[in-house]
Amino acid sequence: MEKMQWEKVLGDTVGQPVSFDEFSLTAVMFEEPKMIVNLELRVNELVIYALVGELIEERQMRGLLEGNCLWNSTNGATLSLLDEKRVLLAMSVSHQDQLRFSELLSGFVDAASYWQQKLLEAEPATVDAQDMSGFSSPRSSLFV
Repeated sequence: MEKMQWEKVLGDTVGQPVSFDEFSLTAVMFEEPKMIVNLELRVNELVIYALVGELIEERQMRGLLEGNCLWNSTNGATLSLLDEKRVLLAMSVSHQDQLRFSELLSGFVDAASYWQQKLLEAEPATVDAQDMSGFSSPRSSLFV
């Protein structure tokens, strides 16, 4: 999809105008849950990413790996370490229609919110299957 097409789909999805800068980057601020979602337009794909927190303990890395396993607790995104402590959630998408993209972005925001909370917990972020049960079922969209 071309830049202007992505801007339209993004704008329609989040309900506000969205435009990419000269580096093909943009960001959208969400109030609930509170987070910034960054988007980078590349050739034939859009990369969506958000900083979801910091590791409090090294043992939390196990929880991140469990969450990445078959994308069960990331809604198809991938958790990564940006540096020694900062945790990034990222997803790459290709051409999407409005409805499908809205579902993908909503799922991404849900997963980012989940991991924000997990990383704030004092205990290591082990993945609880019951916590993530909603991730495998259809979810209502956060967007218009």
